[in-house]
Amino acid sequence: MALAFLVISAVYQNVRTLEWAIGRWDQSLLGKDPATDWERRVERIRDDLPQRGVVGYLSEPNFPSAPYALNNVHEERALTQYFLTPLILVEGDHFEWIVGNFGDPFFDDKLEDALGVEELYNYGWGIYLLRGKPE
Repeated sequence: MALAFLVISAVYQNVRTLEWAIGRWDQSLLGKDPATDWERRVERIRDDLPQRGVVGYLSEPNFPSAPYALNNVHEERALTQYFLTPLILVEGDHFEWIVGNFGDPFFDDKLEDALGVEELYNYGWGIYLLRGKPE
């Protein structure tokens, strides 16, 4: 008898949870997660990079005296690496091709002078294709 009550209670609670979830479901939110947004941000640079190999990566911490949020730096680098796989991103300016991630418009006209790299293309959303100083 106690087992039957337990089973009925569990089924009832699961049905209530399902009703609650269906009531909150909003299909318009599909594809609007931060990772998908980041993929849209970096997808345009993919065609201009080699298909395989190692490329450089520069962001706000590489810019002298630039303010930045440390938690965003690591998250953005990880997402950029994920969406540009099989390329390997290595921080530094000693590569022919460099992915630049500088979200603030403050950086737009300062990259070449401050970092000693050549800006090849600004894709918007703070993503740049840069040419470095290969060793």
